[in-house]
Amino acid sequence: MKAIIKYYLRYLIKSYIYIVPFFFLIVFLIVSYAFGLDSILSGYAESSIAIYIIAVWITFTFNEIEDTTQKQLVMLSVNKEVKYYSGRIIFLFLFVSAFSIISIIYPIIFGSFSKSITVTDVLKGILIQGIVSLLGIGFANFFESSKFKDRKIAIILVFIILLLSCLQGVIIRDYPAIKYIILVLPPAYYLIDCLDKNVMVPAICGFAYSLVLITSYLRLSMSKKFL
Repeated sequence: MKAIIKYYLRYLIKSYIYIVPFFFLIVFLIVSYAFGLDSILSGYAESSIAIYIIAVWITFTFNEIEDTTQKQLVMLSVNKEVKYYSGRIIFLFLFVSAFSIISIIYPIIFGSFSKSITVTDVLKGILIQGIVSLLGIGFANFFESSKFKDRKIAIILVFIILLLSCLQGVIIRDYPAIKYIILVLPPAYYLIDCLDKNVMVPAICGFAYSLVLITSYLRLSMSKKFL
């Protein structure tokens, strides 16, 4: 597993697809914390949105640049499809976690909060950002080119799901008639919204949803139903 993660790291670094998301995060953090925030949790809630977007962004673009021939060679070298696909998910999660670490420590280093920071607040931020990362990776993987041939429609659908999942609560409040349709989407809104509340139930639900997405992706990939 270490070998495949190292391979993916070299492959991604050479592709430079992380540069734009990195600058997006930095600009997002600078703007978000420009005037200081009273609550660290509100700051982490805002940065969780950025991490969710970055998780989807990097996963989608990483899947786009992976050459089919190279993919087959790597799959042969690891000898097991499940190892190949799970290794890619683990790598993407670790890579997105690097962005999450930046978003967590940025306001601490620059003293962006008017109130003192507690360990509990930081742990809540790490937990929620970790789960929204899994959500983003989980759903974006379903739109890789081997599974979704029309790339224009794939991009549009990813954008729509990303947007609606960030606005679930607002949409349900204003349009209750479509509540059960919207609730099917990744629960990003409820994870981000829970930071200043009890995080356990949303965190458990979000993690369970992520596992369902990832498990479904692995099963579909190995069964080659979309290949």
